[in-house]
Amino acid sequence: MIKALTTLGEQEMVGVSRLAYTCRQIDKIEFDLQTDKSLNYYKELKSWFLAYEGAELVGVLSIFEPLKSEAEITGCVHPSYREKGIFTELCNAAKSELLSLGIHHMLFSVAGNSGPANQMIHKWNCTLKQSEYSMALPPDRRLQLPAHKIRVGRLGPELLDDMANISSAAFHETVDQAISMLAGSLSAIGRELYGAFAGDKLLGIVSVRIDEETAMINGFAVQPEYQGQGIGKDFMLQLIQMLRERGLAVRLDVDSENRPAYILYRDLGFEEISIHDYYESEI
Repeated sequence: MIKALTTLGEQEMVGVSRLAYTCRQIDKIEFDLQTDKSLNYYKELKSWFLAYEGAELVGVLSIFEPLKSEAEITGCVHPSYREKGIFTELCNAAKSELLSLGIHHMLFSVAGNSGPANQMIHKWNCTLKQSEYSMALPPDRRLQLPAHKIRVGRLGPELLDDMANISSAAFHETVDQAISMLAGSLSAIGRELYGAFAGDKLLGIVSVRIDEETAMINGFAVQPEYQGQGIGKDFMLQLIQMLRERGLAVRLDVDSENRPAYILYRDLGFEEISIHDYYESEI
């Protein structure tokens, strides 16, 4: 039986967490089910699909859909129930939901060393779109804080247009797409936006998702004309210091082809913990 839900209840969330933990331990891989759906473009989207054998939860699929035309898929099936078509059933249910909203592209997020997932992707003839490194800053890594070139502070909706212009230039998205994503981040519980300022001028932005004791950094961008001046490094160092003062561990993802960002993060002390490939499939 497949159950499609917009949000998970407490009992369902416990079951999903246990299933994901079991798969991580047995497969010896790092992956995260996208549980924060506050940035989904369609708020009415059924973004959780749960597969049951009797009363036992044996498979889960999660949809993250920050863009109107594309959905990111993560999921897992209990090792004892694999090769029975369960993930295919979950995908078919998800496809029907996406098509009902006019969404025709899926991105499968696959841990690079996940044998079962890679076999499925190749069987379905999906196309590799990009790869990302997940990186973590060791808790004992000391920071060398230079004389600050900029000021770092929380961002609010009054600077949404300026933020969108920076994001659009950095991530090659339309300004409207950037506004939609940033507005969702500003209103989401557990998400915080920070900016790098020179006087009153906004030079860079970053988003942070707080999940229990971990801060996940994403959407880091500096205006193109201010890059190469050490502003990005100063921005990250101040942000990390602020997060650590709150007792938070710090993690981030970076596109494997974004060499300048990757080199910056390595210089700051971040270490790779896993790699994820994103495969594209048209519905």
